Amino acid sequence: MYREFCEEHAKFIFDDLQEFAKETNTQIHWETVRELMVRVSEKEFWQKNLLHFNIPSVDGLLEQYCQNAYFPLAQVRSFLHFPAMEVQWTPFLLESYLYVGFSKIFTLLHARFLDNDCTGAIVRIDAGFADYTALLVDVLAHSKDWVNRESALNFLVNEGYLKRRRYEKLDDMMKQARFIQEKKNN
Repeated sequence: MYREFCEEHAKFIFDDLQEFAKETNTQIHWETVRELMVRVSEKEFWQKNLLHFNIPSVDGLLEQYCQNAYFPLAQVRSFLHFPAMEVQWTPFLLESYLYVGFSKIFTLLHARFLDNDCTGAIVRIDAGFADYTALLVDVLAHSKDWVNRESALNFLVNEGYLKRRRYEKLDDMMKQARFIQEKKNN
């Protein structure tokens, strides 16, 4: 249903998508929408074939940010040095660039798509993380800035990995992170 909607519209705005969800009495199926469309701004979606990314230049810029295996999407605050294209660069466009698979070096790992914001991590494709939870375990394991559940959540939000101060798997993640820290210290 969402596949057909996206294929029938070269461009649409978020309000159109919400209206379609309302008409069909369904939740927006973000995975399908984001697989087929590029979110160019908070409100606009374009079909992939309408955009032309200078992939070597974009990936080169991201490599300047990424000194290790990953970094938070929120760390990219300025798009002045990103190459010109059909639309202005935004965090939403960067999120789509990574999620849809334009990048040859990086991908997006995140908890889920958000209606009016974007969050997650820019991750080297060869970094070996199975999912976002595994990445967050690694983030916690390599930090001394948390001691309990509240401080771990605050750390992940402050660093830009999460938008909300809740994460269902946090207790297990903290145990795994502490185990990694203990192994490293022995």
